[in-house]
Amino acid sequence: ILSYATSRLAAPEIVPSSSDDWVLAQARNLQMALYQHSVDEGMEAKVRAAVLNLVTRKRAFIKLRFDPNENFNGDVVSEVVDP
Repeated sequence: ILSYATSRLAAPEIVPSSSDDWVLAQARNLQMALYQHSVDEGMEAKVRAAVLNLVTRKRAFIKLRFDPNENFNGDVVSEVVDP
């Protein structure tokens, strides 16, 4: 609901296991990759639809599944499920 109310996607946060520079850089890169994947998937519209379902039907689901036909090696695809 917060990402819908603020009209921004929630940014993932990765906590590094140590304070080593390499570990910090890898955590930052993973955060950016996860955020970019959600932007590419169009998660803003999907979260908006899920929040609408939550308000009107009191439940909302976003289902993650692996689609082998998406991209060259397949990809994780998110779908809004009708409750």
